[in-house]
Amino acid sequence: MLQTAKFSIEEFKGILASGALGDRQIELLQGDLIEMPSEGSAHSGLANLIADYLRGLLGDRARIREGYHITLPDLTSEPIPDIAVVKPSPDFYRSRNPYPSDIFWLIEVAYSSLKKDLGMKAALYAQAGILEYWVVDVNAEILVVHRGARGGTFRNVQERIEGMLSPLAFPDINVSIPIILGQ
Repeated sequence: MLQTAKFSIEEFKGILASGALGDRQIELLQGDLIEMPSEGSAHSGLANLIADYLRGLLGDRARIREGYHITLPDLTSEPIPDIAVVKPSPDFYRSRNPYPSDIFWLIEVAYSSLKKDLGMKAALYAQAGILEYWVVDVNAEILVVHRGARGGTFRNVQERIEGMLSPLAFPDINVSIPIILGQ
C-alpha cells in the first residue's frame, strides 16, 4: 500500500513561501499537493473574458479574483479556482485568502480538468458550504451550475447552454450564458 504525506494549510503556506516549488501552480486538496495542468491561451483567454464581463456587471459590489488560492480551513484545502467572486475586503485579501464566508460563487473553466472540477472540487466546495459553483465545460459548450450545498454535495446541479442566469448572491444581475461559454 502506497502511503502519502498529508500537509496542513500552514505547512503548505510555508512550502509556498520557501520558494521550493518555484513557479509551479500547486493546489492543496484534502492535504495533498496537486499540480495544476499548464493553461493554454484558450483557457486563460476565456477566464479573462468571464472575469472582465463579471467586473462590468458587478462593479464594486464584489471582487473578482483570477487564479488565486482560497482557503477551506476545515478541509485542509487551498484550491485555486479560475475565478472567485468574493466580498470586497478593505485590504484586498493581502492578509489572508478568502474563506467560504467571503465567497459569493466560484467558476472553473475546464478543458482538461473537467473530471477533477466536477468531482473532487465540487465535493470540496459543497462540504465547505460554498453557495454556488459554476463549471464551464469548454469542450461540450455547457455551463454546469451547482447550488444548494447540503451534506457534502450540491443538491441542485443543472446544465445550461443558453439564456440568462442570476447568481444566488445577486438575484438582480442577469448573466449571459453564451458570454460565459465564450460564444
